[in-house]
Amino acid sequence: MSLPDNSTVLIVGADPAGLAAALSLIHYGCRDFVIADATVRGQKELRTIALHSATVREYQCSRCHTIKGKSIRVTSRDSQIAEAKFNPLKKHSAYSYTLFVPQNVTELVLGKKLQSLDIPYITNFSFEDDDTRSITRTISGIGFSDPEGPNPSNHVLAQMVVADVTLEPQPLLPVPVENGEPPHAPPKEYIQDLVNIYGPACITSDLSLNLTPVEIDQVVWSTRFRTHSAIADRTFTHFCDAIFLVGDAAHVFFPMGGQGVILAIRDAIFLSEAVTKHIQVSAENPDASDTILQEIAEARHARALEIIGFTKKLLKFASLKYDPYAWWMPFSWASLRDLTLWMFGSFNFVQSKVAWGLSRVGRR
Repeated sequence: MSLPDNSTVLIVGADPAGLAAALSLIHYGCRDFVIADATVRGQKELRTIALHSATVREYQCSRCHTIKGKSIRVTSRDSQIAEAKFNPLKKHSAYSYTLFVPQNVTELVLGKKLQSLDIPYITNFSFEDDDTRSITRTISGIGFSDPEGPNPSNHVLAQMVVADVTLEPQPLLPVPVENGEPPHAPPKEYIQDLVNIYGPACITSDLSLNLTPVEIDQVVWSTRFRTHSAIADRTFTHFCDAIFLVGDAAHVFFPMGGQGVILAIRDAIFLSEAVTKHIQVSAENPDASDTILQEIAEARHARALEIIGFTKKLLKFASLKYDPYAWWMPFSWASLRDLTLWMFGSFNFVQSKVAWGLSRVGRR
């Protein structure tokens, strides 16, 4: 299918945010749009994503092939430190769980939904714009940087490997900087070494750690990435026409608890509502200002800054090392962190607070 001669809205990038935007536009009564992508639907090499309560409510994708997570656990290599249960969210939402679903499956399901609604869906588009190297952002002259300055490159979680293997779906493993840069598509042997050194003892092949050794049988796919934060100077601008950035084109940050996909999807949903209102106002008054779009852009930019700050705090907390602080203090900051989590993590009010924060139920 080729691009039509004209369209009121063009969505570039059919990732979950782009597909959510398309379905939301339909929900709010706008069907004059086209969604385009450089990749055939469902054939991207992607990571598993976590959809928390608020996003499930907005996204309505619980019919995908998913795993319902009733809690999130914090563990060391050989034991559980703390657990945050989502059951308390029942007071506030019908979705008191987290969905774990492969992103390509999500895109296939939502893409088929769009197809059933007879929405133009163009693949093999000239470029893809749903990542950190956004062409639209670049040609629009919008800057993209960390709001707190350059990202440190030497912290424990500066680079990571993610892979889909047959023994356990997608282990997420840190790769210390001193170990060198991971290969582009880490092979089975490389991932097995990471599991043995940094992964849970129960899935290692090291007999000294696991009396029933487990080995990786097959690597379905694997990739590497560096953890960093960045945000566009602005998410709304004019370049020939109105342009709005969402998803990785607008902001990236450490992949902690599915916060990135939550923000991207909710950006798309709330933007679609604002775009529809703007189209209606402009139809009645062609000289109407962009106030509606500017307000939603400022609100979503502020929310992105908030999430970046939140994930950076979690990153610093997770990056504490087990090396003793000093000869006269045989404890490490990581040990104190684990002890604190173990002590306070058993209290229901703490679990509820963590679940509430991750779910984003109380925030737009």
